[in-house]
Formats: sequence, structure tokens, C-alpha cells
Amino acid sequence: MDDLADERNRLESAQQQHEAVRRLESDILDVNKIFQDLAQMVHQQQDLVDHIEANVITAEVEVETGNRELRTAAEYQVNYL
Repeated sequence: MDDLADERNRLESAQQQHEAVRRLESDILDVNKIFQDLAQMVHQQQDLVDHIEANVITAEVEVETGNRELRTAAEYQVNYL
């Protein structure tokens, strides 16, 4: 009888391990899907990020130009008043 009980315990343990491995496999597949979705979102948003970056660079240039023009205007004001 002990042999039969031992065999049942081993079988039950093997079944539990098998189920744990199946859950782990499922979780890994879920994580893989999440990473694929994230990669797709990053790829889709890259154009938007590039556009924002270009706008920031343009704004920087425009602000520098505006500052130069303001300095020039201030010099004219001082010299002609």
C-alpha cells in the first residue's frame, strides 16, 4: 500500500509541476505580447517624437533670433533717443 500511496504522491507532484510550468509558459507568453505591443507603440510614436524634436529645435533658433533682434532694437533705441 505504501508503494501505491508513494506513486500517487509522485503523480500528483508531477501533475502540479506540470501545471506550474504551463502557468509559467502562459505568463511568459503574456509578457512577450506586452513587449511586442510596447515596441509597436514606440515605433508608431517615433514620427511624433521626431516632429516634436524638430519643433523644439526650430523654437530654439527662433528664440535666439528674437533675442538678437531685441538687443539690436534696444541698441537703436539707446542710440536714437
